[in-house]
Formats: sequence, structure tokens, C-alpha cells
Amino acid sequence: MATGGRRVLAGFLLALFAALFVLRSLETLQEDHPPKYDARDYLTIAYNLVHHGSFSLSAERPDKPPWPGMHRAPAYPFFLALIIAASPELRHLDLDSFLQEESQSRLWPLRCVQLLLVLATSFLAMALAWRLTRSAPLTFLTLGLVGLDNELISISGTLLSENLAGVLITALSLCLALAVDRPIRAYFALSGALLAALALTRPASAYLVIPLLALFGVLWLRQPAMRTPLRAGILIFMVCFAAPVGVWVGRNIVRFQRAAIATGGGVVLDIRSRLDLMTQEQWKAAFLFWARSAYLEDVELRTFDDDTVAYLDENSPQGAYQQAYARSATLTMEHGSVDADRLQGAEARERIVSHPWRHIYVTLPVALRGIYVHGIVFSVLMFSCLLGGFVLTCLRRDVVAVAALLPAVFSFAFHAFVTQNMPRFSQPLIAILWVSVILMLSRLATRGAIAPGTFLTPIDRLE
Repeated sequence: MATGGRRVLAGFLLALFAALFVLRSLETLQEDHPPKYDARDYLTIAYNLVHHGSFSLSAERPDKPPWPGMHRAPAYPFFLALIIAASPELRHLDLDSFLQEESQSRLWPLRCVQLLLVLATSFLAMALAWRLTRSAPLTFLTLGLVGLDNELISISGTLLSENLAGVLITALSLCLALAVDRPIRAYFALSGALLAALALTRPASAYLVIPLLALFGVLWLRQPAMRTPLRAGILIFMVCFAAPVGVWVGRNIVRFQRAAIATGGGVVLDIRSRLDLMTQEQWKAAFLFWARSAYLEDVELRTFDDDTVAYLDENSPQGAYQQAYARSATLTMEHGSVDADRLQGAEARERIVSHPWRHIYVTLPVALRGIYVHGIVFSVLMFSCLLGGFVLTCLRRDVVAVAALLPAVFSFAFHAFVTQNMPRFSQPLIAILWVSVILMLSRLATRGAIAPGTFLTPIDRLE
């Protein structure tokens, strides 16, 4: 096809995508999603930032300014605060109007901006797919799959940090792929800044710095000619990552004597440690109870009684969740929220260390719980491509693809091993999951275009 014809086709596909995206977005904007739990916290903090200049969960009171806190990671509340401050309509709303169900239609500016995040994520995924496959059809397919993904567009209507985390982890994957291919300082700087933003959105992501440094170390050992730019790049990466995170952690040390991005990890780890205590029957029931499948749910109801599955139910008083929440409330009354989180985390770690094999045993159903970002068939397919593709690229020493998939693989593995791994935790990975599917399609189509033993060799450079 001539160059002019290709441009016309590309323009048509982009116009078609834009039209479908607008239609789907308008449909989503008509749906009200009253804020619950985490979303209420994010909105309260954002409101206090705009009107009181305080990062606080305290309710507004005329006689007392909001008391600063550290219960939530800061990036997403700051993101919401910027939108509220920029919108005259939102800036004049009181806190109750943000939280009440009947006034949710007035929060359309927040949801519009989050739809723009979905759009940005789709184009970042498109760029990453092009970098990994060099296939125009697969690249445009990635744009459609990500930008029109029902789950991504649906969560844009909720005021949850997964909206910001999704675009950040996709951008980080793209920058890492570029940085290990061509160790330019700007790529390393941007990668470090994006990792910092991701860590300040989801604190667990801060641990991603460890496997990334290991990846950079392997690259440094295997590429002697690149050691000088790599050394500078790694230093810049660490500075750009550590500076923003260090500022916020320093703030928490000064105010609360706690070296952490946010509290709340203690109760999450406590839930996971209590799930480790499930019986064998509960372990079997977990595979069915946590599956997003009407058929499997029916099998679970016919196979296990209510007492067996009650321990897995978030709302059951006998369940692991409510036990952990009750323990958190008790410790908070006795020691305050910051010390309570630390003490509860210590108790949970002791419980896990005392039963290490049980923890590993329970990781299987917990890991499977986190894959259900779509229906069971698509979820299994997508995560099989992600994990299988990561192993395959490691064996083939395709460091560009390894760097691109590493953040998503680490995020899933961390949540599977340390948290209760709710499907919501995997929603930011949807774009990378689609990219991994596209990557595997490309590998199948080219029958392994990257030969075993190559290193740092993109497809377009192989002859």
C-alpha cells in the first residue's frame, strides 16, 4: 500500500476510535457512582487540600482546622485537588455535596479528566506495542483494545486511585523499554519520576525499585560499552525516584515519627495473614468463591455450606476481613492510628513467619482471585500472556520486553503474595495485559523473531 493510502487508513482508524471512545464516554458519564470507602477518603482529603491547605481526613468544622494525617498515599488526592481548584463549579461545592448520591452529577469534571487518563493510557499502550512489535496493525489493535476496554472506562467513573495508577504504570513501562534500549539520561529521569509518582499513588510500588535496579545491574554487566551512560542513567533514575518520595516520607517522619508513605498497610497484611489460616475446605471454596463466573458461583453454592465460605466473605462477622478491621479499631483506640498500623503489621508479619508454608499454600487461590479484571476466559488469557510472555522474554534475553513487562509482573506478584489481592488491585495493569497479548500474537506470527541468546536486539534490527 502506498504511503498516502496508509496515512488515509491510519486517519480513518483514529477517527473511528475517537468516535467510539466519545460514545462510550458519554454513556459512562450518565452513570452515577456514589463514592464509598476509599473514594470518600480521597475526596475528603482533596477538599481539605483546596479549602484548608491540609492533607487531612478530618471532617470540616468551624471551630477547628482539619488535623493532618497520613492514612492515604498523596498523589491521587493531590490530583483530585488540582481538578477541583481548576473548576469553578467544583470549587464552590461543600464537602457534603461531593459525598452525597444526589449531587454526583455535579462531579462530571472529575470524571471527564479521568476519561482523558484512559485516553492517554491507550496511546501510551499503543506506543509501547509499536516499540515491541513494529507492527502497524497490531499497534492500532492495541489502541482499540485498551481505549475501548469496558473495565477501564467503567472505573473512570469511580473516584479511586486505580485511575491514576493505570496511566502511570503504562507510562513507566514505555519509558523503561526506551531506557534499556537507548540509555539516554532523559529516559532514566522520566522513569524515576514516574516510579516516584506511582509509589506516591500505590505505596507498594516503591518496592519495584529493587527489581529495576537488578535489571539495570544485569544490563551494566552484559554491556561493557554502555557502562558509562548506564552509570549516569542509574544515578539520575535514583535521584528522580528518591527525591519526591523522600520529601513525603520526611514529612511523615517529622509529623508522625513514621518512615512510610502512608498507613493502612498493617490492616491489609493482617487480612492476608488471617486468610492464611483458612481450612482445607475453605481453601478449595476460595477458588470458586472469588471467581467472576456465574457457573462457578453456582457450583460453590451447591458444594460448600455458608459456614465454610463465611470466612472468605468481606462482610461476614466471622470472616478474616472483619476480624482484621476489629483488631485495627481496638489498637487505634489504645495507641492511635499511626502506632496501631505499625503494631498490627508487626502482629501480621509474626503470624506469617510462624506459618510460611501455609502462606505459600494460600497464595495460589489469592493469586487467582486477582486475575479477574474481565470475565474468566479473557482474564486467564491475559494473565497467561503476561506471565508466560515475561518468562519467554527472560529466556530469550529480550531486555526491552522484560523491562516493559516487569512493572506489571511485579505488581501482580507483590499483591498475590502480600495482600488479599482483590481484582481491583489488578485494574491498573489492564493496558499492559493487552500489550502482552499483542506481544504474544506478534511472537506467534513471526515464529520467534528474536533468536535465543540475543540481548538488547529489537525486532526491526534483526536481519
